[in-house]
Amino acid sequence: MRLLSTDRAELHYFASPEAVPGGYAILSHVWDPYEQTYQDLCSLRAQCALTGENPRDRVCSKLRESCFLAERHGYKWLWADTCCIDKTSSSELSESINSMYRFYGLAEVCYAYLKDVPKGGILSSRDSAFRRSRWHTRGWTLQELIAPDIVIFLSSDWHVLGTKGELARLLEEITLVPVEVLRLEEELSNVSAARRMSWAATRQTTKEEDEAYCLMGIFGINMPTLYGEGREAFTRLQEEILKRSIDTSLFAWGQCWPVPSMPPPSPQSSRHSHIHDDKSCLLAMSPSAFASCNQISFNPPRSPPLPQGEPISSGVYSDSTGETEVFLDALDFVQPGLPTFSVTPYGLRAHVMLFEYPSYSVAVLCCSNKDGKPLGLLLQSCPVAPDPHRPLYHPGVDRFRTVALSDDFIERGVNGVFAEWKVVYIIQQARQDAGAGPRLLLNRNLSTPFRFCKEELERLLRQHLWSLETLTRVDFDWNGSPPVSLAFKHKINDKAVIILSLGRCQSTSRMDYPHWATLRFYQGQSPPNVPEHTCSEDHICQWPDRKKVFKLSVEFYGIMNFFHDITLSFATCPMNPSTTLVVTI
Repeated sequence: MRLLSTDRAELHYFASPEAVPGGYAILSHVWDPYEQTYQDLCSLRAQCALTGENPRDRVCSKLRESCFLAERHGYKWLWADTCCIDKTSSSELSESINSMYRFYGLAEVCYAYLKDVPKGGILSSRDSAFRRSRWHTRGWTLQELIAPDIVIFLSSDWHVLGTKGELARLLEEITLVPVEVLRLEEELSNVSAARRMSWAATRQTTKEEDEAYCLMGIFGINMPTLYGEGREAFTRLQEEILKRSIDTSLFAWGQCWPVPSMPPPSPQSSRHSHIHDDKSCLLAMSPSAFASCNQISFNPPRSPPLPQGEPISSGVYSDSTGETEVFLDALDFVQPGLPTFSVTPYGLRAHVMLFEYPSYSVAVLCCSNKDGKPLGLLLQSCPVAPDPHRPLYHPGVDRFRTVALSDDFIERGVNGVFAEWKVVYIIQQARQDAGAGPRLLLNRNLSTPFRFCKEELERLLRQHLWSLETLTRVDFDWNGSPPVSLAFKHKINDKAVIILSLGRCQSTSRMDYPHWATLRFYQGQSPPNVPEHTCSEDHICQWPDRKKVFKLSVEFYGIMNFFHDITLSFATCPMNPSTTLVVTI
């Protein structure tokens, strides 16, 4: 690792954090648009060698003040991510990202510089600058809060605001990280995977891949960094966690059927066709899926003692069909009370306790909700499974993924059904075309009545936590009739659905068939099968500048409302100006 000398702000190399004499201080901050890099400091050192100046006098104020503070505290060395990593080297960048949690954990002190927080004022007040600081919203600063023994928070003019130990209760309110973890009274490994994920659910990173990379240290994971892989990075992170842990709370994201021992609705009641989207797969697409998981705890099962003299060996075990064709390793064979998982091309191979019903199954997750109720994962058999001898399941029944079970579900069963240990295969992730972004069937045809800009739409979905689904069939030669409906579903509250309907009016005497659009909001309601419009209100040509603003509010678990001003605007498409409008949301 490279470190800055605090007396001259010059870079020096050390073999490891442990090799730094006297230890080192470390900086945590939010990046500014321009930061001095490794190359900048190397160039500055060469210039100062000619002029005799101290490079510390010419570095940016953030580095200079950090060096001053560390030097006053008795440290000769300081690490800062802006300049201590040569980011032009992909191998060095990957090594540093994999070592980042260790760098912060082994530092003598961490300085958290909050540029947007002035000194003075009451930090705990409801609308304080400290609560609103961007530092609390960034993905990378989560590990920078947790890893060090001591974090000193600094105001915009470098006055001490307090330490993470002193501010632990306030920080728990802001970040959801428990006081016990912040004060080092509880090991991070004792906190469930779902709960750790929930701390990052609303945090943001500049690059999609960093949603995963910034969490590697929090889960004790090392893996190569591959910028360009997009959300595949978060899938890889979860797969690496599964290799090292049996923490099934990793699957407990999504909406829970709230009543213990009560069966969920039959999958046959679902109005939607069978699709493998991001909510019908075992692994989450991003940390945002865990937003409601902060109270989920993992309860590792205790395997019953083996009968005296029973050999420890591999063997053949019944799979979910009842046939003895699945070869298990010794751990599976002799410890039926221990869930195990392995990633295969066919799906995640899971050895779990399973309740089987005619239309769905429930896999026991060995974790519990905020009320202490055990949780089960709802599973449906996949009708398009390619191998009939290895039935494939996908999570979720209608909009529910999990179900709360009664405390005595093992002894009494659930609705007359008792659980058995089985090996099943579960679809782990939705199939995606690399880099394809949202699939927009409207964009296929040059003469389509409506077209979307994929980059704008993808940014909208990413920033505002919505997912997109086409509810109606779109033929290749669609001309605006029948109308098309697109559903925007909120990733945190999946009962909230915004339906955008688009079409060309067929009920007018005009021969140009005017384009029309409607935007309607549904909270726990089913939208109509055939969208309708009102000619006097919904014809786009009648809107001023072909633009209209819709005001909507989305309830968040009965606690608060998100208010949205959603603007629909339409412009003539340069590729087909006669009949196509470009939609902007």
